[in-house]
Amino acid sequence: MIGEIEGVEDGAIFADRQALHDAGVHRGTRAGIGSGGESVVLPGGYVDDVDDGEVIIYTGQGGRDLSSGRQVKDQELTRGNKLLAENFLEGNPIRVSEAQCMTLLLPRLVGINMVGYIVSIVIGQRQGGMDI
Repeated sequence: MIGEIEGVEDGAIFADRQALHDAGVHRGTRAGIGSGGESVVLPGGYVDDVDDGEVIIYTGQGGRDLSSGRQVKDQELTRGNKLLAENFLEGNPIRVSEAQCMTLLLPRLVGINMVGYIVSIVIGQRQGGMDI
């Protein structure tokens, strides 16, 4: 489902990704980009991800070394990245949720907060010179 979910307000808190999926806010329980490109969950799994409250830099899908968390190759405009870009270019609202963890040292999920919608997308290079 694209856009607002009936009965789900900005700031709604969900216990985990399964609850987020069951409510229709984010389809899928693992990927950061929803299966239809209609939503993202900010997991903080990429070195280049930034969330300062006003601006969110979300790296996207692919090209990351799982052991270091660093980008080791350029991302491609395929799969979830392509769906996300297509929805944005078509003017469809893209829901944004962020995982809330206890601490960086003890990353136990304590909830997922739906924070709003994407208003712009920029494609460029980030740390290490990899395209994202």
